[in-house]
Formats: sequence, C-alpha cells, structure tokens
Amino acid sequence: MPSFSATLTGHMISGAIKAVFVALMLFATSATGAISEITLSHALTFAFVAMILVETVSAVMFHVVALRRRHPRPGSTAVTVVDLALPPLAALLFGTILLDGGIVIAAAICFTIVFWVFTVLVEKPWREDDAAVEAMEKSRW
Repeated sequence: MPSFSATLTGHMISGAIKAVFVALMLFATSATGAISEITLSHALTFAFVAMILVETVSAVMFHVVALRRRHPRPGSTAVTVVDLALPPLAALLFGTILLDGGIVIAAAICFTIVFWVFTVLVEKPWREDDAAVEAMEKSRW
C-alpha cells in the first residue's frame, strides 16, 4: 500500500507535466490572437496553482479509496468522477482569481482538455490493476 506522501508525489509529478502543457497551449492560443494576450508567466502561474488543487484533492481521494480497498491501484467510478469533475471547477476558480476576465473561459477549456485527455489516455482511474512491482513479482516462477 503506497503511503500518502508517495501518492501525492506521484500526482504532483504527473500534474506538473500536465500544467506545462496547459500553459503552453494557453500561451499558443494567445499568440495566435484567438484570445486576448497572456504572458507565459501568467499562463504558468494559473496552470500550476490550479494543478496543485486538482492533484491534491485527487491524491486524497485516491488514497482514501486505496485504504478502503487495500489495493495499491484501486480503480473506481468515484476516483474517475473526481478526476474528471475537478479540472473545470479548479480552472474556473483560479482563472477568475488569477487571470483577466476575457481569458478565463479559454484557460478553463485548455486546462480541462489537457487534464481529461491525460486522464483518459494515460491514468485510466477506472481500472483496478497491479503496480509495476507487484506485476513483476506475480510473473516470477
């Protein structure tokens, strides 16, 4: 069973990767003139602050489910719902606080797209599977 600090560290590392993609996507959208100008530093600040909230809540939820099920990778509908519902909410909240009014919706859309795509293609929180170490141990003769 992974400790909470290990769970949170894993979520923050994957969140940092997602946040960089969000910031670059938002900055590129601004550079094309599709939305009002945003500096790269503002885009990064927004993406990382929103990411910290999303990944912290997601790690807490994942850890609670992992403890309840006594499994290191306890896929569930509840974890999936949290992972899909939090990004747009956090993006709207922190976009309203940190960004000018005209780009809040664009920032929320960029943030949500990146987080949803990464969740569906990479993380797959609905699946219950073994951690890599357990899979290797089970495959030994």
